[in-house]
Amino acid sequence: FGSVPELEENQRTVDFEVLAKMTPDSAEQQKLVREISWTDAFNWGYDPVHYGVPEGSYSTNPDGAQRVLEYREMVRALAD
Repeated sequence: FGSVPELEENQRTVDFEVLAKMTPDSAEQQKLVREISWTDAFNWGYDPVHYGVPEGSYSTNPDGAQRVLEYREMVRALAD
């Protein structure tokens, strides 16, 4: 587990219509959620691996060097 997948095409989700037909505490519902928990986009708003680093989705391009450049620009702006 390194982080949550930031690109939408890499994020898995459950079928919410299927979940709605089950009771919230049912073993079946919990199993469906648990099966995708390592590849969904839920991360409580921070990256648990790189704690204190802005979440990649705040970047105009979360995948690649652009996020690093934007972070550096942010730090420079705060320091000036």
